[in-house]
Amino acid sequence: MIKVTIAQTDAILGDKDGNLRCLENFCYKAKENNAQIICFPELATTGYSPSILGEQYYSLSKTENEQTDKLFSQLSSKFNLVIICGFIERDDTTGKIYNSAGIWIPNKKLISCISENASISS
Repeated sequence: MIKVTIAQTDAILGDKDGNLRCLENFCYKAKENNAQIICFPELATTGYSPSILGEQYYSLSKTENEQTDKLFSQLSSKFNLVIICGFIERDDTTGKIYNSAGIWIPNKKLISCISENASISS
């Protein structure tokens, strides 16, 4: 049987560092409860309010091998835990940012990003 933790978080708008610490704590709790998968909400790393954050979303966005990816890759491998989390993804080629969900699998790179069709920025 697979044990899944669904984490309902209350992200602080624009406080990515604080939100990541909170998400990290949820991963510790999931492991303590023998979960194999943890799933976080949409834009759990930054909070959700494009109209309030506006251009700040660009500075909060991430690409592969940056803060969000590194943290979840480490936690996933350390705890043997699949992590699914919503974050702001930046396309290095176009500079556009997207409301995405990443999937981190133990001992692997970020394996998938599922992005909405419309970008957050123009």
